Amino acid sequence: MDSGFDEQDKSFRDPGVISLPPLAEALRQLLEARQEKLAMRLLDQCDRGLVMRLNGLSTTELHARLLCLLKTRLRRRMERGTYGTRSVLLALAGVLNLWCREGRRHAIRCVLREMSDRDRDALMRSGELEVEVASMLRDLDALL
Repeated sequence: MDSGFDEQDKSFRDPGVISLPPLAEALRQLLEARQEKLAMRLLDQCDRGLVMRLNGLSTTELHARLLCLLKTRLRRRMERGTYGTRSVLLALAGVLNLWCREGRRHAIRCVLREMSDRDRDALMRSGELEVEVASMLRDLDALL
């Protein structure tokens, strides 16, 4: 069964770019928590190609509101611009840290479970995680 995730994708080679499953899960969690502005900021850290690949995922993998947000962001986005200038991984670390301060540990665990070993290693090496999020990441690594 094809999951829609290309193993040879740039996101698996560049530690600054995260793979699609955890990014889609983070965006879904943001929308469920009614944090649409934060979801838009996270999407703005993605280059156009990554947003297009997210938009290309099957509708069973994406929330309907997320599909609408992706299409809106793609429509408003110019081909060139300041999008994707910051590492998506670092932007996601900021979201995870915010969720930790808000007490949304379940959302953090959902995103961390979607990450590949490479994504989790890059996130841990980034040095951007708060102590509790880093601890959750180590606990998850111990279980897997």
